[in-house]
Amino acid sequence: MMRWVTLWTMGCLALLGLPARADAPALVPEKTIPLHSVSGRIDHMAFDRSRNRLMVAELGNNSVEVVDVAAGTILHRIAGLREPQGIGYAERADVILVANAADGSVRLFAAKDFAELGSVLARDGGNCDRVHARISWSTIIFSCLLMAVVIYSVKSQCAKEG
Repeated sequence: MMRWVTLWTMGCLALLGLPARADAPALVPEKTIPLHSVSGRIDHMAFDRSRNRLMVAELGNNSVEVVDVAAGTILHRIAGLREPQGIGYAERADVILVANAADGSVRLFAAKDFAELGSVLARDGGNCDRVHARISWSTIIFSCLLMAVVIYSVKSQCAKEG
């Protein structure tokens, strides 16, 4: 992991040192994939590299749209959420994590079939409420997602050990 971060950082620094070519085109969109029936704003996104899927948190719809990027289609919608703002994908666990602002929960879904695996109350016990006022909501949501991954991993390991 550290090697990947180092290589990525070196690559970015190398790109910063390259002179801009006047004849090179700006970034050009490759394709547009419409999201259907979205009301309100789109919040965060996560990407599942192994399946080439983009998960989009639709705050106004209380849902997460799963997009098949290669096919350019909507694959699935996870509905019934409570103001989904943070979203993450845990590759090793193959789990989609959704942080809900309305109730402080982090809900976990199996990435292979979108079955709900459970939820963690991120605000339970003050884990996400007792933070310094200068910390942003994105930091809080990330911390809660990380906590949910740890809890899910521990529960999974305990279940395996019986």
